Amino acid sequence: MRTIKFPAVIIMTLFIITAVFAPAMAEQVVYYTDTSEGFGGTIEVSLGVENAEIVDVAIYAPYETDGIGTMAIDRLPAAIIEAQSWEVDGVAGASISSNGIRQAAKKCMIAAGLYEEASAVEREQVEGATYYKAAVDGFGGTVEVSIGVLDGQIVDVIATGDGETQGIGSMAIEQLPAAILESQNWDVDMVSGASVSSRAVMNAARQAMTEAGLVTE
Repeated sequence: MRTIKFPAVIIMTLFIITAVFAPAMAEQVVYYTDTSEGFGGTIEVSLGVENAEIVDVAIYAPYETDGIGTMAIDRLPAAIIEAQSWEVDGVAGASISSNGIRQAAKKCMIAAGLYEEASAVEREQVEGATYYKAAVDGFGGTVEVSIGVLDGQIVDVIATGDGETQGIGSMAIEQLPAAILESQNWDVDMVSGASVSSRAVMNAARQAMTEAGLVTE
């Protein structure tokens, strides 16, 4: 049998190439994809995750308004990567598109194990109270309200709604629980400029109070 001998320089070159490219081949980016509703239609977001770190964000949203919603599509990927979070500032004038992107990114992070969403009841409870929970659709996502009841009285109200617009809908999430607790009623004054989010909080509170037997339909 004839043996073929390669020159030492070729062997060394092959060794160097293998050493350079082997680590790159060993590392792998895993993509997680999910959707949410934007202004013009469905927004699809894919997060590329490597070593528990977001390294890539791709958005497919062909129905968002050119020059408005598309600004959110252009800007939010870099913001999400920099923050390593879906909780980033939206683009002014493109709040619905921004919320759609953030909500889809949040779902991807949950699937990737990078974010765990605790329910309102899990975040805080009054000792001895029984909690009743309800969720309805808000402006940018689901709004959840938990009512803590003790001796027939509301002793705690917790509202969550990460998809509501920061500085607008978020004000309803922050302010209405205290108003509901004080009045012992879901029917309270809405927050100015945040009517959709306010109604979501109030309706969820009404459903929870109905389940608790405090409201008769």
